[in-house]
Amino acid sequence: MQNEITVDSLTQSGTYLAPFLIVAAVFLLIAVLILRSVRAILKIKNTPLTPSDILRRQEPQPQPMEPRRLRLIGGGYGVMIVAGAMGIVCAGVTYATLHKFKVDQRFAKEGQTITGTLLSTSAARHGHSVRYEFRINGQAYQGAGNVSKLRSWTNVRKSKEIEISYLASDPAINRPADETNLPMLIGLAPPAFLALMVFLLLRQLRRDFVLATTGRLTNGIVIGIRAGSKSSRWVYYDFLNDQGVVTRGKSSIPSWKVVLGSSLEVFYLPDNPERNSLRQSMYWHT
Repeated sequence: MQNEITVDSLTQSGTYLAPFLIVAAVFLLIAVLILRSVRAILKIKNTPLTPSDILRRQEPQPQPMEPRRLRLIGGGYGVMIVAGAMGIVCAGVTYATLHKFKVDQRFAKEGQTITGTLLSTSAARHGHSVRYEFRINGQAYQGAGNVSKLRSWTNVRKSKEIEISYLASDPAINRPADETNLPMLIGLAPPAFLALMVFLLLRQLRRDFVLATTGRLTNGIVIGIRAGSKSSRWVYYDFLNDQGVVTRGKSSIPSWKVVLGSSLEVFYLPDNPERNSLRQSMYWHT
């Protein structure tokens, strides 16, 4: 008997050991990738600035240009389309969330409870989906919802009856009595995330537009390259601003377009050289 217990214990340990090792391996891989990225960033940041005389040997520093006529390139159109689509989705999700909050408040103020008849059930991702019917003053109403609590679902399945909450002013608005209100943080998280994404995309478009219209064009030297996404790399470069000071910047461009020591065109704001970008990475071109 004791041997059987020992074997069962070992079997259970082996069952949990494999998932644990997989999770541990994934976390270890992520930690290694993060460490490599941090080391690459520190190595580039610790690289001394390019001497100004080397930068002066580049092409002559361009003078302020005449007002430029700009056009969006393909990537810029893609960003606008994505931002527009996400904005529409964000508006729809926000409306649905606010409507849900309003309905929850109405249930809290005027909700009534009644016992209804279960019509059908089906498995759902969270709990069980149910359809039901109930009567108010001889008028039949139907509804649907989810029953997530195991005890409530067991009672419903056995008795074929279900407790229903409805609005006294409009019984057509109803739900299972066990259905909980949508927490505010959970409800606001998706529209907030979408709004943030739209803001960041439009901010990048505006940033590039300002650089392309009011920025100074000069030449920079690539001093570091770091892996980015599958089709792009982060490029670090030094350039000489119109005050004669060497400034370092970074931009993300397609990986096949740059090598260490190469010369690339840089836009920067004369009154704030820290705001700069490689011309190849901008969404607006002249």
